[in-house]
Amino acid sequence: MSGSDAEKSTPAQQLDTLGRRVDELHRELRSYRTLVEGAGLALAVVVDRRPVWVNQAFCDLLGYADAAEILALASVEPLIALHERERLLGYFQARMAGREAPSHYSSEALRKDGRVIPVHKQVHRVEWEGRPAVLVAVQGLGRAAAAPQEPDADAAHWRIMVAESPAPVIVVGYRGGTLLYCNEAYRQLIGLKDAATPPPPISEVVPDTEERTRLARRVRSSGQVETLEMTLRTVSGELREVMCSARMIDYAGEPALLACFMGLTALGDVRRELRSNRQILQSVVDTLPYQIFVKNTARHYLMANRAFYDFFGVTAERLSGQDLGEVLSRPQEERDSAKMLDLRVLSENRMIVTQFERTSAAGVVRHFRNIRTPLRDEQGAVIGLVGISEDITERMAAERELRQLKSTLDMTKDSVFIFDPSTLRFTYVNQAAMDQVGHPREELLRMTLLDILPSFDEPRFRQLIEPLLNGLSASVTLETVARRMQHWQMPAELTLQFITPPRESPRFIAVLRDISERRAIEEQLRQSQKMEAVGQLTGGIAHDFNNLLAIIIGNLQFLVDEIDGGKDTLDLAQKALGAAERGAQLTQHLLAFARRQPLQPVPINMNTMITEISELLRSTLGERIEVETVLAGGIWPTLADPQQLENAILNLALNARDAMPQGGKLTIETGNARLDEEYAVNHTEVTPGQYVLLAISDTGPGMTPDVMRRAFDPFFTTKDVGYGSGLGLSMVYGFVKQSKGHVKIYSELGQGTTVKIYLPRNLPQGPVSAPASQVLGEPRGERQTVLVVEDEPAVRRMNLRMLTELGYHAMAAADAATALEVLRGATEVDLLFTDVVLPGGMSGVALAAEAKRLRPALKVLFTSGYTENAIIHRGELMHEELIQKPYRRDELARRVQKVLSKSEP
Repeated sequence: MSGSDAEKSTPAQQLDTLGRRVDELHRELRSYRTLVEGAGLALAVVVDRRPVWVNQAFCDLLGYADAAEILALASVEPLIALHERERLLGYFQARMAGREAPSHYSSEALRKDGRVIPVHKQVHRVEWEGRPAVLVAVQGLGRAAAAPQEPDADAAHWRIMVAESPAPVIVVGYRGGTLLYCNEAYRQLIGLKDAATPPPPISEVVPDTEERTRLARRVRSSGQVETLEMTLRTVSGELREVMCSARMIDYAGEPALLACFMGLTALGDVRRELRSNRQILQSVVDTLPYQIFVKNTARHYLMANRAFYDFFGVTAERLSGQDLGEVLSRPQEERDSAKMLDLRVLSENRMIVTQFERTSAAGVVRHFRNIRTPLRDEQGAVIGLVGISEDITERMAAERELRQLKSTLDMTKDSVFIFDPSTLRFTYVNQAAMDQVGHPREELLRMTLLDILPSFDEPRFRQLIEPLLNGLSASVTLETVARRMQHWQMPAELTLQFITPPRESPRFIAVLRDISERRAIEEQLRQSQKMEAVGQLTGGIAHDFNNLLAIIIGNLQFLVDEIDGGKDTLDLAQKALGAAERGAQLTQHLLAFARRQPLQPVPINMNTMITEISELLRSTLGERIEVETVLAGGIWPTLADPQQLENAILNLALNARDAMPQGGKLTIETGNARLDEEYAVNHTEVTPGQYVLLAISDTGPGMTPDVMRRAFDPFFTTKDVGYGSGLGLSMVYGFVKQSKGHVKIYSELGQGTTVKIYLPRNLPQGPVSAPASQVLGEPRGERQTVLVVEDEPAVRRMNLRMLTELGYHAMAAADAATALEVLRGATEVDLLFTDVVLPGGMSGVALAAEAKRLRPALKVLFTSGYTENAIIHRGELMHEELIQKPYRRDELARRVQKVLSKSEP
């Protein structure tokens, strides 16, 4: 596996690769065992004084049928003669503790049948499956173990036993190096096939003089058995690696070396192969970008890779066979955690995945995802564990940044979609997208922009994005219409951009912005600009017309004065003068609309003015029109021209009378009002501040939306020819605007009309006390659920925003039918906040009645552009609560809290 492949593979894949390599090593080990079994030498491995592996030659020597019988023993003591146990077990303990102990010695072994036999042992400390162990090579000597020193005692028996031994044995004179004796196994070792051919001198078999000399000196000086690896040359010239064990003996009265050989050629090949494979495996794991380690069942490290050593600042030599906590000073909490994980993997025999943080040798804290899995031998027994730790510090930082980005995108008001270029299917949507389109995330992720944009089919949409894919355009922005779940359509601005992030798939980002409010504001701006342009035009015409009328009226007056007789002539002149004077009044109306009439503003108490003019209105409007005044206490003063204000009131009253030819009711109300910044956002001509409100309502048939849009246009009228100039409302509009005020019409067919005039408050000198709502703060909700029913999208969105900011959970419906679907469901609703006039044939009053039937405990709050008294006195609401449009947020907060806290009668 190359470095690049290793970087791309996952920890699980790399763990699988590592497992396969371990299996290969186990197969190689089995091959090695086969070679050892065939060598005929009795071998055993002992761990903690217990046999863990023996070959068949060892079983045969001690009279056991197979290895299973010996491996079932709890200790090697039953294999040692009773009088030898203390000595030999002492050797074992000293060797395991690292102290000096003989590596070659003679002793007596205990066979299964109870017989004691003399043996010669070669003992070496090794590592077996990650644990310290002892490798024992045993040669059976029968009773002739000491025969070479006493050739006259049992020479014949000794020679037979040595001659038949599977181990190559020789006796070499110490002084001359003469080969005194060799058995058949030795002759086979050096390649002598003919029994009659004498063996070559030892100097030819062991050509390295230094090896021969070193072995002889070591044996002579120690007096013990010494072992040395050396190279033998066969008679054919082949070199063979062997292990030679030798000791001094007395042979026929002369000092000699008794030597026994163990062939190392096959063992050396296996060792070299294993060493090579281990190096390959180490090279592979060293290239991986993960920390990898292997432990035995005692939790001691058998191996690790370069990433592990570098992070902890430790070497392979220092860590091998140790616990990390014993080598380095790691925090106790970290040591306990690692120990617990290791023990869980070993005891539960399963893979465990965790995350933790570790501090490197350089003092850098990193976050890791760790996989620990059991390591098993060929029989499936757990012999240790393998761990892989992936550094996820950068990934966690990226995920944290991604969460922050998604949180930021979820807070934006614009809908954000990310979609695949080939399928066009969404891969990400933000919260605004779910809210605006009206589908949950799970549904949206199965959709495309074609499901949202009704004006596009797939060919046309792909044609739209083609320049982005080809790099001809960086982005595309257009205005379109978006579909919502309730089948509404909203005007929207769509921006598309094609991006290709590094190491990631290319994708499209689409931003969909609801421009309903912008369209409404643009329409208001166009209307305002139109009214301004028409005002300038009519003002100029009226000014010029006044000049002409001044000449006409003046000359007509001269003419009337100079006519001495002729009644008919005088009558004609007087009629012409009257018409000219009416034309002058008409120009005054035009000037009022154009805001060019001279005003004489003075402080006015609105209540006083309404009281004074009410009797005049009653007599002017006639008996069929009932006039009611509702005057607010503590009314603020305003600054206006009293004459023009009276004219405005009279104009509105006469319009109301004409709208009620069969009679009706006219309601005049006063009050204090505050138009805040949120209201001004949707009414660009309004300056936020405190105003005095004058509302005039009738019970006539109401206006259509088209009539309401054109109501203030000069010369626009719905009356028959000759019954209206079309300048009454225009004059009111011009007067209010010239007085720096605001005028608003609320009307629905069949519901009457309310005209609200807002004139600025005349502030006295000195500081003005803050309203109580500002001093006391806005009452807050307690996550109660409010269902808002409003057909105007901009007002609906404003209500949802206000209620959410006030601490309520707000839901919305555009009509009574949608609201009733919600109320028939399982959703908890505490308050129904509905407009009085709704589309679809069911009014807000009827909706409230049905809602009360479904949920008797439901609280209701109404809203309308008509004044409260005008609606209540029509007999529609009785004693229900109502808040008038426009309203401030603090006023809405108080009304909602008041209704929610009101107990049922």
